[in-house]
Amino acid sequence: MGNSYLEIGSAEWHLCKIEAPSADLVFAGAKLFENYWISAAHGTIFRSGRASHDTIKFLERAVQETPNDVVAIRFLRFVALEADEYNVAATALERIVELGHLNIGDDPKAVRFLDSTERRLTEAFQQRGDHDRVIALYLKRAEEDSTDTHCLRLLGTAYMRAGRHEEAIRVLQVATSLDGVGIGLLGNALVRAGQHQSAIDIYKNVVEKHPEKDEEWCLLGNMYWDMGNKDEAVRVFELGFERNPESISLGKRLASAYKETGKKEMAIQTMRNAAELNRTSQGGQYYGDVCLELGEPELALEAFEKFDCWWKSKATAAVAVGRYETAFAVLGKEIYRYPWVGGPWDLLWSCLEGKWGVEVARGKYEMKRKYYEGTSYLSKIPEAKK
Repeated sequence: MGNSYLEIGSAEWHLCKIEAPSADLVFAGAKLFENYWISAAHGTIFRSGRASHDTIKFLERAVQETPNDVVAIRFLRFVALEADEYNVAATALERIVELGHLNIGDDPKAVRFLDSTERRLTEAFQQRGDHDRVIALYLKRAEEDSTDTHCLRLLGTAYMRAGRHEEAIRVLQVATSLDGVGIGLLGNALVRAGQHQSAIDIYKNVVEKHPEKDEEWCLLGNMYWDMGNKDEAVRVFELGFERNPESISLGKRLASAYKETGKKEMAIQTMRNAAELNRTSQGGQYYGDVCLELGEPELALEAFEKFDCWWKSKATAAVAVGRYETAFAVLGKEIYRYPWVGGPWDLLWSCLEGKWGVEVARGKYEMKRKYYEGTSYLSKIPEAKK
């Protein structure tokens, strides 16, 4: 079409803001964007920043007009899941599967697409509680390839969600015997079936042979914690963390155990050590979160800045310690990059109100909004001026 995405978005808005578009406008929209209803669906996302029921309504019209348009159907599937409309998502995915089977041929890309779509289809069925259909789909795939451990684990999970725990254990034991992974899922199935000691024995066996497996240390400690043996749980977490000092997951779990048993300083020190060794933004994020939870916003801000963590965490911690200029700097960068996103604007209002009070804050906020509405494509979206 030759137009930029912003120009298309602006044109879409002029079409979508008319509640009852004339036949000429509908025709013009269809001619420009090939499918007017897809254009209208895009418009609803621009307005609210996420998919909505209006988006689904427009896309259903698009699919009605072009029932073989896989792009439109995939778009419908995506927004239906976003809006928790699982029946719509499942119906759309069934249609994609049908079209995939009709056009699959010998194309390996089509085969991969079909496999991915079937997995998503089962997710949609799972969300709406249709366990029998999920199990039937995975059973069919498992019969085609009995060594597909990924499919076996999905089947085991489906059995668990349907309350068929013995069948889940049987399938997951086969999968684990084939590739040696998925211990946590098997342990979960054993716990659901009331076989707690069997789950503990499996986890112990793994950490004794492979002390570097931090996930199994966490699972073993969690078992003791959930059974009320907190001292043994802490001992397990400590031993696992000693063997894996860079593990963020073990550090986080040990810090949580310390926090819940009243050992505040040990909780902070544990996450500090893990973050320093791990040297990632995720580690810094967890460290800062622990500090915030334990009433240490200064330490939290230090962690968020040092490890370049999420903008919202930095700004929130800065406000908590009264460092408004730091918060304004962080939010200013985020708003400059994404002026159409509402989150930074909401937090900016809180910062302005906290520093200057409601009346002064309102003037400064409106001034900032007008600047961006006048200098960015935010101005091309009428609803953004509300």
